[in-house]
Amino acid sequence: MKDKKKSKKSIGKGGHTPVKSGLWISPHRLKLDQRTKIAKLLKDLKAKLIEHLGGNVSFTERLLIDRIAHKCVKAHIYETNFFLNEEQGSDQHFLALVNSLRRDLQALGLHKKPGTLPSLEGYLKEKNGG
Repeated sequence: MKDKKKSKKSIGKGGHTPVKSGLWISPHRLKLDQRTKIAKLLKDLKAKLIEHLGGNVSFTERLLIDRIAHKCVKAHIYETNFFLNEEQGSDQHFLALVNSLRRDLQALGLHKKPGTLPSLEGYLKEKNGG
């Protein structure tokens, strides 16, 4: 019983991140088959969002990217079920999901950031073949 109390107190302290503490669940940990369309879509969305941010992302940006990708998939499933006339949940839930997705995208930044550029010296060496 004491171990559980200690683990709750230590979360967020002493270098414990959501990943280290087990609060972070990745598709690999859920044993989601990486060949499925959903897994491929998640991977593609995350890669495109990282590219959108210039390739070098912080931990907090990575958290937002993960949430955005999962919300996109949930919204896509909802919309697909809507067009197939299948049960998908309430419209209020969908609107809240899409609004949350919009706010996350705003927090991440809507304008594409340039990737890291080579130094002038490196560029000239590459251009001159040497």
